[in-house]
Amino acid sequence: MVFALALAAAIFWGFATVLGRMALFHLSPTRVTVITLGVGAAFITLPAVVLYREEIFSLTAPVLLWIAVVGILQYTLGRQLALTSSRMTGVSRTAPFFAVAPVFAAVLAVVFVGEMVSPPLVLGIACVVFGSILLAADQSTSQSAPTPATGASITKTPVSMKVSRRTTLIGAALALAATASYGTSYFVAKLTGGVSAMPATGLAILAASFATLPYTIPALRQKVNAPGRAYWIAALSAIASFIGLLCLFAATSQGSVVKVSTVVALNPLVSIALGQILLRRTERLTWLLALAVVLMLGGAIIVVLSRGG
Repeated sequence: MVFALALAAAIFWGFATVLGRMALFHLSPTRVTVITLGVGAAFITLPAVVLYREEIFSLTAPVLLWIAVVGILQYTLGRQLALTSSRMTGVSRTAPFFAVAPVFAAVLAVVFVGEMVSPPLVLGIACVVFGSILLAADQSTSQSAPTPATGASITKTPVSMKVSRRTTLIGAALALAATASYGTSYFVAKLTGGVSAMPATGLAILAASFATLPYTIPALRQKVNAPGRAYWIAALSAIASFIGLLCLFAATSQGSVVKVSTVVALNPLVSIALGQILLRRTERLTWLLALAVVLMLGGAIIVVLSRGG
């Protein structure tokens, strides 16, 4: 059950990444973050307060603090950085970095909560991380970043343009920072002590909403001429992201941070596969891509079957 939840988180976050990129054809990363948190407040936070009122008011201050930190790491920092990176360099260049998140989660889990790491577990994590490196190498050599033409429909094939080395480096740095934020959030989610997933996610969204006010308020004052479909896609991306976070809270409350984070790290495979379909790209199957998929899936299987963690 734990690994089914972790895999569900990977799948939904893969959807969230691609849908978020589609929304970025017409909306800024900050505006997409605002939509994300608004949808979360309406569909997650309010129902959680109504349905889990007693549990929420029984939570201790440290648990509330950890939940708030998860929200800030996931949305105020992680999602904002990831969306900005994706807009600069594209999903295919950004997504592979997210597979490195287990490294951050594993180090924190071993150092601070004493989780055991066995040789098979290390091998599995290494396979996933090395697979993500190959995936990034394959995507960077086979694609250019998608940039929509002015006024283009959000469902049409985006115009490709070459990405400068400077832009690529900045995008990579932002993606790595987002990865560190996501990986840390996986560990912090474990510290919430088994709080029900719904109230934990609702409170995390609430905390992130307050934390993003300094840069979201100025963004809301700017006029944007975007089609209504862009807002709907951003909302769908938000819903997928929240379902992923619900699954993460549920998984980390029952299982090892190291194992859960490694399975969640498969989300780049989902993102790139969906990107080929929803963003209407075509790509030939290369040996690098095939090897990356085998390594990442094989590494995840090794982690699931290992006894450490």
